Amino acid sequence: AAVRASRAGLDRQAALEAITRIPAEILGVADRVGSLAVGKDADFVVLSGDPLDVTTRVEGVYVAGRPAFAPPEDRPLVIRAAMVWAAPDRYIRDGQILVEGGKITAVGRTVPHPPFARVIDVRPGGFVTPGFIDSFSHLGLAGDRTAGDNSLRLSQLVGAADVTDLRVCRAGVTTVLMAPYAASSMGAALAAVKTAGSGRAGRVIADPTALLFDVHTADPAAIPEVLGKPLAAGKKYLDSWAKYEKDLKAFLEKKKQKEAGEENQEDQGKEDQEKRPDAEKGDPITGTWKATVRHGPEPKPVTATVQLQLIDTEVVGRITESSLGARGKLSGTFTAGHLEADVRADDPEIPSPIRVRAELVKADHLKGTLTAGELSLALEARRTDKKPVEIKVARSRRVRPAQEGRPKPPKVDPALEPLKALLEKKIPAVVNVSTAAQIRAVLDLLVGKHQLRIILLNAEEALVHAERLADKKITVVVPPGVLRRRFYRDYHLADQLARRGVPVAFQSGAEDAGRHLPTVTLYAVERGLDAETALAALTIHAARALAIDQRVGSIEPGKDADLVIFNAHPLLEGGRVLRVLVDGKEVEP
Repeated sequence: AAVRASRAGLDRQAALEAITRIPAEILGVADRVGSLAVGKDADFVVLSGDPLDVTTRVEGVYVAGRPAFAPPEDRPLVIRAAMVWAAPDRYIRDGQILVEGGKITAVGRTVPHPPFARVIDVRPGGFVTPGFIDSFSHLGLAGDRTAGDNSLRLSQLVGAADVTDLRVCRAGVTTVLMAPYAASSMGAALAAVKTAGSGRAGRVIADPTALLFDVHTADPAAIPEVLGKPLAAGKKYLDSWAKYEKDLKAFLEKKKQKEAGEENQEDQGKEDQEKRPDAEKGDPITGTWKATVRHGPEPKPVTATVQLQLIDTEVVGRITESSLGARGKLSGTFTAGHLEADVRADDPEIPSPIRVRAELVKADHLKGTLTAGELSLALEARRTDKKPVEIKVARSRRVRPAQEGRPKPPKVDPALEPLKALLEKKIPAVVNVSTAAQIRAVLDLLVGKHQLRIILLNAEEALVHAERLADKKITVVVPPGVLRRRFYRDYHLADQLARRGVPVAFQSGAEDAGRHLPTVTLYAVERGLDAETALAALTIHAARALAIDQRVGSIEPGKDADLVIFNAHPLLEGGRVLRVLVDGKEVEP
């Protein structure tokens, strides 16, 4: 009402007094309520903004100094800032971000303000970016320099964020590529991990997210052999899975065709059943049966007592042959008057399974065959008691006829799974190189021959191949030191590569030194690197290179709410970190 009155022309101050001081005076209680003054009742409301702003929400209500209302803890969050850097060349002046359930759900000049939404307003001057990414880090290893391999999952070392993790996080680095200090000859699996969170499940983005190879000390001529060994092992493993998937597809197609034929037979069986007046009335199977097996090598017929129970189309039961003392368990199906089951003897010396195939020729009368290996015997059974029996034996898993011949999958090898993912182009290879000759050998083998996705690590002489790297959109994670020296002259590798169209990313190459990454990047900008390129290198370029851009790297609906709030542009104006959010939760300073 006050907002509508203000819109209609009433002075804002008068509109506020119309819902506070004036009603108290009219009611004669102005000495206790209606305004905030010493001696009056501590009845007040805490708001998220201007009382006459339609997006303002109630943060709390106090009556007589005691909390009377508080919004739910797990509530939406709205961030308002003078500038939102959502992605390269996408600035939103006076922008807003809506966060719900740890995800960004809206971003723009205005966003929805759900009921009870918490508001963080950092205007004027506030500058919001995606959380920064350290593209090669040893955070979490606690100095352990053991060489990693493909079977080691670094995410197993991740738990609740500790002091070191949070120190890096508070600097604005919300994700790191967790890597061992050294890699085995077969490579080492890397993991993308968040620097804040209460447990492994929430912190690990992907593991493995990349595969590390180190050839920076290798003879360029030997690189095809060095990298060829793990690639060959991975290809053999991949081929075994490809063969299995091909065979499985053929099996399923054959099974589908067979089931279609069985449906036709079932329809015919239903017609035949109609001609058997008593065959399917009530429960045709449950009860006690006397079974007789004739012919074959047995001189006399063998009789057995069979107790069966029918549940839908599933049949379970027990068989007892008293003369030989043999017992067994039966499991199978009964459909359209046809019993199909397997018998597994309790005595391990009796070959199992023994297959039973029988037709309900008339009520309480089964005829069929019993097959054990190559031996087939005539079977006939009559139901002697229809009283339901309780089958206490557990149902054994029975291989259905339709599953016979199903191809078996290869054994899963954790050490080869990352190589399989690499060859399937699901994850990139991170290759530590140094010289131009090493870079050429890596590009020829991994990109030229195998068409794999790669990231070059360090790559001090990458400028020699800048045109090729830009054409293939291969990211270079530049060394931690901003300026490099060659032929007694300094050169700015990140700047020179970026000017030639090569995507770059930054690394700490250490544990908690990741907290200095924003400062190092600021120095890179001061020495000539474009600030927009630097922000992209810390965010979306790194995320795309590591194939985690569906979750982090930019401020877009659907992505994780990993955000850094500065008091100004972090690279042009040296803005300092005000707040850091990971999965929508603010990291305590």
